[in-house]
Amino acid sequence: MCDKKDYGILSGRYSLAVLRILACYPWISGAFYGRDAKVSMDFIFGNGLIERINEGFIHTAINAGMVSFLTSTVIPHASLFALMLALGEVAAGFSFLSGLFTRLGGIIAILHSVVNILVLWHAGPEVIGQNYLLIITALTLTLSGAGRTLGLDGVIIKHTNMKIFRITG
Repeated sequence: MCDKKDYGILSGRYSLAVLRILACYPWISGAFYGRDAKVSMDFIFGNGLIERINEGFIHTAINAGMVSFLTSTVIPHASLFALMLALGEVAAGFSFLSGLFTRLGGIIAILHSVVNILVLWHAGPEVIGQNYLLIITALTLTLSGAGRTLGLDGVIIKHTNMKIFRITG
């Protein structure tokens, strides 16, 4: 029979699993749906990213150094940066959804959100607030190893003794 302490631990683990599964939505929807879908041919080949930089990011970036980086480095290599952005959103989303490499997915999500804050600093408080919330959620999932409950990380860790899975999951 379980005592109250065991129920508290179990409910905490299941709460983190629910948070992890719900946290996948902004990443998957950002990758596949809407006007800014990263997994679209226009965006992946760089045209969509160049359009976003010229129409918005150069006006909302945090400072002139970021604008210079966007125009001198990102635009000439737009397809590479667009592919990295698309893969980052897909990796974070599916990592949270499946519970596979949850800590690695959380780090990717944090880095992606920090980049969003840097290029959208003057876009408004709702954009910054949403990215802060995504950072806090990803940090919680990263530090807690939320993929070990109702996720593939728990299955892999249980059946293997490789240290890399304990670190990334």
